[in-house]
Amino acid sequence: MRGASRCACNYVFEYDAAARGPASGGRAMPGLVPVLIGVAVAAGALALVGIRAQPGTEGRGALGLFLVVAGLFSVVGAVFDWAWFMAARRARLLVAVLTRTGARVFYALLGGALAGCGVGLVIAG
Repeated sequence: MRGASRCACNYVFEYDAAARGPASGGRAMPGLVPVLIGVAVAAGALALVGIRAQPGTEGRGALGLFLVVAGLFSVVGAVFDWAWFMAARRARLLVAVLTRTGARVFYALLGGALAGCGVGLVIAG
């Protein structure tokens, strides 16, 4: 079995191979982290431009800080592929529909947009 540990007595620890693998249970995609960060930054930039163009966003700095924290949390959860993050009730639905990688891209996009809107509100406030 590929990736499994072997003992000195030649016993194969198959369960160890699955535990050390990616949290998704499949193969890790080596180039996914830069893509997730790029998606988050692009979504954040678009959201920042969009929120700055909206009138009446003054005085919402506290909401902006909350959105920045929530957005960064979502991006970090997607980038580090936290198992508990993707096992949440609503995330399980997305994983079932979009696959694990698609859900990670979605959460990076959502987090970037939230953080961008939050930064726009903080700047306007």
